[in-house]
Amino acid sequence: MKAWLLLFLGSWILIADAASAAGPAAPLRERVVTLAEGLTFTFVEVPAGSFVMGSPAGEMGRANDEAPQREVTLSKAYWIGKVEVTQAQWLEVMKGNPSTFRDYGASSVHPVDSVSWLDAQEFLARLGARGVGRFRLPTEAEWEYAARAGTTARFPWGEDDGFRSLAEHAWFYPRAEGRSHPVGTKRPNGWGLYDMFGGVWEWCADWYGPYSTGAAVDPQGPVEGTHRCIRGGSWFNEAEALRSANRHRHLPDSRQTNIGLRLVWEPPAGVGTAVYERRPNGSIPNGYRAMPSVATGPWFVPVDGHAPVAAGEHPRLLFRRSDLPALRARAATPEGQAILRRLRYLLNGAEGEGPAPHVSRASEAYPKEKVQTLPVGMLTIGHPAGYGLLYQLTGEARYAEWGRESFEQLLAGVRDRDPRYSFRRPGGALRAGPSLGWMAVGYDLCYDGWDAATRERFGRAMAEYHEVPDTAKPKDAVTLASLARGTMPPYSNHFSMQVGGATLALLALRGEAWTDAALIDHLLEYAAHGVVRNLDEGFGDGGFYAEGDGTGSMASQIVFLSALQAWRNVEGRDYFASPRPNARMLTLKWAYQTVFREGVPDLWPVRGGYSRNVWARHGMSGASYFALGMGSLPPAERGAMAWIYDRFLAAADARAGMPFDTANTYPQYVVHSFVSWPLGEATIDPHLVLPHAYRDSMAGFFCWRDRWQDENDTVITVLTNPVRGYMGAEADRALAVHSRGRRLHWGTVTEGPVRDWSTSARAETSTLTLADGTAFAVDFTGASGAEIMLVTTGAAEGTPVTIGGTTLTFWFPTAERPPVPRVEGDAVQVGRQRVTWRDGRLSLGITAR
Repeated sequence: MKAWLLLFLGSWILIADAASAAGPAAPLRERVVTLAEGLTFTFVEVPAGSFVMGSPAGEMGRANDEAPQREVTLSKAYWIGKVEVTQAQWLEVMKGNPSTFRDYGASSVHPVDSVSWLDAQEFLARLGARGVGRFRLPTEAEWEYAARAGTTARFPWGEDDGFRSLAEHAWFYPRAEGRSHPVGTKRPNGWGLYDMFGGVWEWCADWYGPYSTGAAVDPQGPVEGTHRCIRGGSWFNEAEALRSANRHRHLPDSRQTNIGLRLVWEPPAGVGTAVYERRPNGSIPNGYRAMPSVATGPWFVPVDGHAPVAAGEHPRLLFRRSDLPALRARAATPEGQAILRRLRYLLNGAEGEGPAPHVSRASEAYPKEKVQTLPVGMLTIGHPAGYGLLYQLTGEARYAEWGRESFEQLLAGVRDRDPRYSFRRPGGALRAGPSLGWMAVGYDLCYDGWDAATRERFGRAMAEYHEVPDTAKPKDAVTLASLARGTMPPYSNHFSMQVGGATLALLALRGEAWTDAALIDHLLEYAAHGVVRNLDEGFGDGGFYAEGDGTGSMASQIVFLSALQAWRNVEGRDYFASPRPNARMLTLKWAYQTVFREGVPDLWPVRGGYSRNVWARHGMSGASYFALGMGSLPPAERGAMAWIYDRFLAAADARAGMPFDTANTYPQYVVHSFVSWPLGEATIDPHLVLPHAYRDSMAGFFCWRDRWQDENDTVITVLTNPVRGYMGAEADRALAVHSRGRRLHWGTVTEGPVRDWSTSARAETSTLTLADGTAFAVDFTGASGAEIMLVTTGAAEGTPVTIGGTTLTFWFPTAERPPVPRVEGDAVQVGRQRVTWRDGRLSLGITAR
């Protein structure tokens, strides 16, 4: 046996090659991958080749979905798990065991069960983050090819008409006695693979759907669907279900006592390479994407002329030392002075000349008696950053000293005005992330004003962070490493706050002489991967979050957007200038969906969990949608956001003493406003910059807006798919029309993957075709004689017109005297607008104003 010991991203990996003695065929290579002590996986190399997939018409037990048979070629060899993933392996990676059969003797080597396809994706992601190659589920074709092991009969050991040999190879009903059994205790197939039949059903990567006709090379299954494939049968099933060709399906979020998984492993091409593209089988919160993503390409682009951060160079996170002259000049302007007055007021309730006069008396994250009135000037996790900005602008040591005092108090266990946020015993890992991250910003801004011993002591406290959360049930300790990896998946709002906070801490600490540089870089690899996972799996390309609007507000605003700004400044990675719109839409979505009335934002409907967070401007969860986002948007979109703020909120905020989106009570967001606000830059009417409609392809969310002018603006939205994280939002049954103060529902919407979405260049016209073929058109051109025209082929209120046997219904939501549609040949004429219905698609003749 040959063996190599390699170092991958700080983890020792043992990879051993051996010849398998199992099976009658030529021995295949095995490879043992050891990720950590006690965590090993054994893979068998399956050779490239061709086989006939599916079952012939005469096969006993055959189902219709096993046809048509076709020749499939797998062009490359691949490594597949010798056995199913065990409970012990799952527990080591996921820190929990969901299995039903975990109380039997030797249950650690039973196959893991009760895991959904989505759970499997999180497991794969955690394995992949170890830097030892890619882990994935097999495609249906790969599974059946490996199961057949070069045979063509009903079972890989023959037709076995009386199932006399089946018991030697598989557990099944009734021999399994109603439970799972340890893996690898039956005979393997001809290629040395155990339990391909009758252990647990095994998730495959493919969507479930009918087979295509004709020969195929490396088939991946349908491009979309609602169910994922499972293969192999289980201990629960009778013998007929254990055939090589048998297939079944379940919803991606389904957890069953007889469903588990088997891995495919792709060895690493190199060492230390980060993956910034979507994993082909990446976890999708609702199980499928409504449409292909809007854009492809890199998740970030390099910042032009970016200068690497020198060791000991601070500040670096929200801005660089080279930015200080411009920021000090800003502090002398009336606008800058107005923002700084607000900052000073929040720091100590007066002029900011002195430490915070009030601290929380709470001794736990969730005190039984809550204080109803909290004075301004109470210590927060943002106080070190607030004092740090004043130090940077003035150079006066007293501000750095008050920042030090604030940091000392937080390290000693004093809690934020919201006691869930705390350096010591926080209210869970999600609160630990922002607490650590915003203290890191304070560290960064006060750095030059502290002596070397203070820097090291505070820095070590962050680098060696190890706290047990103060929650109702005992939890594992939270560390900087666990935050960088994320203790929950991206479709939990906890994830972005953990990864975002860890990112700020790691980037602040990078380069310190007393740190373990390799470890910091190693954890930053995790954090960088987490950024992409959050943008791609938590959020979609339209900024819609898996759990809905309120949780999406938390996931973007509390610390994640600030972390993206730090990535740009420290590492030169600009996620906002990427061809992918995901990062930009975290901010722009609020400008699309909100109508402002007398200085009050009104977003309707709010979908999903924690609706109270949306535009909760005085709290941490819904704060500073403008101040946090504008610092990173490209200039034109930044100008559009400033135009919206100036037109709708500036006057009311100024009257309240909260200028430039500083309504909240947290100093860190005022720091953002001062650093990021585009003072002196031109504002731009959003009509000239933003298209009038956008989509989120993951959620199947669509939004239309006619203009950004006044309280009579119209916003139309629809969510065509249910979205699911730990919370979620149901699919809509109609379009939500928010127009001139009215809240209306119109049309009929059927849930499911969207067939088609088409817009004109500025999206002043657009068409949407749903899963069931129902079509909608939205016209903002005014060519119909009305400001807005809506058309649908489904049931709806309005004016019906029939052409070619199809009834189109027209509605003009803002028109006092609606125009009259009339049939002209094969089209409907409405004013100057011409509407046609051909081949299942609506089309509009005039597409621009």
